[in-house]
Parts: sequence; structure tokens; C-alpha cells
Amino acid sequence: KIYRNIANLYAKTKEFDSALEYFQKALALNDRDLKDDGLTLGQIYADIGVMYYSKEDYKQALDYFTKAHATWLKSLRPSHLYVKSMENTIRTVESKLCMYNSL
Repeated sequence: KIYRNIANLYAKTKEFDSALEYFQKALALNDRDLKDDGLTLGQIYADIGVMYYSKEDYKQALDYFTKAHATWLKSLRPSHLYVKSMENTIRTVESKLCMYNSL
């Protein structure tokens, strides 16, 4: 949780590379924590996706948003707010990718 808090502080100051570094550390620690129910892991994936989106790296953002969605679907209902919100986010990023690739 400390790494995520540090990452969020960097994100607020738009230091996305530093934020990504700490989100990756949080992800590595979470991978070692077998007690995770998937919610935290999904949130870390989503946070990393937001950082890549902020850097306009839409392909990487889409990869992490897709991981978040798949992770949440393992433990939440398909109608859950997190799942539905991520589906909307994925559609937005796919649209950005299509526009970006057509330039």
C-alpha cells in the first residue's frame, strides 16, 4: 500500500515515469501476497493503465486495462461498477488507438 501511495503522489504531480516505477513495485509485492482476492491486483493494473494513458501510450494502457478487467471478472459480477467502468475505459482507449493509428 505504501508503494501505491507514493505512486499516487507522483501521479498527482504528473511524474508518470516515477509513478509507474512505484506501481510496478506494488505489483511485484502484490504478486507475492497470496491473500489477494483480485480487487487490489485489478486496481494496480488499472492504475498502471492510467499512467500509460496519461503518457499517451494507448497500447500499453489498453494492455493493463484489459488485465484489470479480466482480474476483476474473476471475483466480481459482470454488472459490478468496477467491471462496467473498465469496459467503458477500454472502449475509450480502443477509440483513441484507432484515431492514433489512422494518422
